Amino acid sequence: SKVEVRKLCRSHAEKFIDVQREEFKRLGILGHWAEPYRTIDFEYEATEVRELGKFMADGSMYRSKKPVYWCASCTTALAEAEVEYDNQRTPSVYVKFPIKDTQGKLPDDPGSGFAIWTTTPWTLPANQAIALHPEMYYRRVRTPAGTLVVADDLVSSLMQACGYDSGDFEVLKGSWLGASLEGIVCSHAWLDQEAMVILGDFVTAEQGTGCVHIAPGHGHEDFEVGRRYGLDAYAPVDGAGRFTADAGEFAGELVFDANPRIIAKLSEEKTLLGSREIDHSYPHCWRCKKPVLFRATEQWFISMIQ
Repeated sequence: SKVEVRKLCRSHAEKFIDVQREEFKRLGILGHWAEPYRTIDFEYEATEVRELGKFMADGSMYRSKKPVYWCASCTTALAEAEVEYDNQRTPSVYVKFPIKDTQGKLPDDPGSGFAIWTTTPWTLPANQAIALHPEMYYRRVRTPAGTLVVADDLVSSLMQACGYDSGDFEVLKGSWLGASLEGIVCSHAWLDQEAMVILGDFVTAEQGTGCVHIAPGHGHEDFEVGRRYGLDAYAPVDGAGRFTADAGEFAGELVFDANPRIIAKLSEEKTLLGSREIDHSYPHCWRCKKPVLFRATEQWFISMIQ
């Protein structure tokens, strides 16, 4: 039972408090060894509850979502210090998000769209927006997949990733600052939902397309920029790392296992521009050594705004 688990945890903690105390004594460290400061003491816990009650009484406490490192194998949240990085081979995809409404900020061009790049295809069902850098220039490129909006500095690398030769595409006249494209509305790559173009200073021209897929429920920067734009920290993934019913046809599937099917879905919808596997550093759980997720969960917060 939960009570028995807590008793075992308390016993485990007390054992190592004793170990640490003896080691500190051997090092010559002075302290109130008979009355140490311990967060597991009932007096400490009672004080915590009383202080928490004060926050609840004045309305400072509220419930909301925030993404955290999550181990699907251990079904627990992880602190940043509990995450280890290791090389992992993962699929990376270039995806077209069709433009639904230019808001008069780009020439009307049926079949055009923004090109995004991601190394986590499984987060695409949670997409809420596309982020551009406000001071980066963007160009329109006519391709066999339609006209694509991409950062000026990344046109060549995108065309190469798509497998296009020089005669297959044309860089059209005109360029636009990212800031001037804010508010354009796109359609999701396959779902019946919209993705608004927003701005983020974290967008770079080092790799990808300069157009960043934003899933506020699956990334820290995504969450922060999403909060500025009032986006939902949507994460259709349960504690075991499986898609919930909200993910439609992928419901019940382990997110990492779903990558090939998601890529196949993009290909079927003709929104897949290119795909390849890459080796990169990825966070793993320090306990089970398996890859972790970044997943929004319900949490309690205390507002410090008076």
